[in-house]
Amino acid sequence: MATSPVTPIEEYQSLRGVLPGQGLAWLRDLRDDALRRFSDRGYPSPQDEAWRYTNVAPLLKQTFIPSFSVEPPQKILAADIAASLFVDADMPLAVFVDGRFDAALSNLSALPPGVELRSLRETLDRDGATLEELLAGAVPQEPHGFIELNTAFMFDGAYVRIAPEAVAERPLHLLFVASGATQPIASYLRNVVIAARGSRAAVVEHYVSLGDAPSLCNVATQCVIERNAALDHYKLNEEGAGAYHFSGLYIEQARDSRYNSHNVAAGGRLIRNDLRCVLAGEGAECVLNGLYLGQGREHIDNQTSVEHRVPHCSSREWYKG
Repeated sequence: MATSPVTPIEEYQSLRGVLPGQGLAWLRDLRDDALRRFSDRGYPSPQDEAWRYTNVAPLLKQTFIPSFSVEPPQKILAADIAASLFVDADMPLAVFVDGRFDAALSNLSALPPGVELRSLRETLDRDGATLEELLAGAVPQEPHGFIELNTAFMFDGAYVRIAPEAVAERPLHLLFVASGATQPIASYLRNVVIAARGSRAAVVEHYVSLGDAPSLCNVATQCVIERNAALDHYKLNEEGAGAYHFSGLYIEQARDSRYNSHNVAAGGRLIRNDLRCVLAGEGAECVLNGLYLGQGREHIDNQTSVEHRVPHCSSREWYKG
């Protein structure tokens, strides 16, 4: 007799003990609450207005194993990612393989003064109290089921902080690799980018696959841009034909801040990008640029929202496909 697939709720109950931040009561409550909402809401469907053109039913017919339950983790070589790196060898680089930070493939020695870049898993285990307000408050009150699962299962990701008045001359390259493992892997990533007062930086959030094997990337990226800070954010999807990618991008801007988003989707079986930008301080400006290049049976869905919470802000959007 065939066994029924394990539900996300059953999976969470069996794996919660290996998730980072075990000593943080607020994080346990945050995860539990998210899973409770998922239990009530379930996965989004075409009956949901925001998902009327994106059907996730084919995804739900497959079984993906959370990457943090696979031991030992899949290993890849530097040669495997060489084609995904940029020409500038001094560009700071953080590599994540199947949702786990890989220090051996990364290059953090090139970080300039005033710039922190490390694993979110490490941050939660070492100094998680500093993330409570951010992780608990940046995601909308009524997100879809994939973001609820991201909050429940978030295991690793990039933590970036640009100190007040610091300037990063070179972009920070965050490379997320689906290894093409024999078993379909699900990665649950949470990225945090904080551009403190008066700082300047550029971040490249880059997703690739080694081959066309099925994979699932469930990621949420939170950007906090403080007063008079400027952040250029590049998100590149170059995943394989078997990749499912669900992304939530949440930006909050303070007074006189600048945010430029450049979102390029050029590979993946199904890509869903939700971008929510809140202009919370007067004089804030955001520019949202997007390019999507689908082929064959690829499906790319970009959903954007800009909330002008206060007057005297400006936003521009330009998406082409």
